[in-house]
Amino acid sequence: DLWGDNVVHIAVFLGLGLGLTHDFQQARWLVLSGLASFGTLCAVSIVSWRTARQKRVGPLFTSVAGGDRPHDLSPWRQRLISVSDALARRDFVYGVFVLALIQRLEWFLWASAIGANLYTLTLLFLSKKQR
Repeated sequence: DLWGDNVVHIAVFLGLGLGLTHDFQQARWLVLSGLASFGTLCAVSIVSWRTARQKRVGPLFTSVAGGDRPHDLSPWRQRLISVSDALARRDFVYGVFVLALIQRLEWFLWASAIGANLYTLTLLFLSKKQR
């Protein structure tokens, strides 16, 4: 499920990049779609690796970066983990729909290119600090 969802996300980013490149005749949309896809691929790889390392019984998705004892962490770290977990659900389809209605899909591609890579860096930071 994790990989399937993210393959769809990458396909959306690439499709948007191709469509915007066709519409605006500018290669930057392909670069942004590549960055969004790269960030997504890195993030899903980190999440997949962390999930495979957790040996617990129960639901597969409990926390992307929280570990087993989130109450032992500082308040700012707990907040960062909460935000990471919320972003991991990636319910962005609503944003795509709204931006398509107002003809601003390029905003979504910019946000995805920046956000996917910031999210990956956040996961790396949380993973390193937890070891």
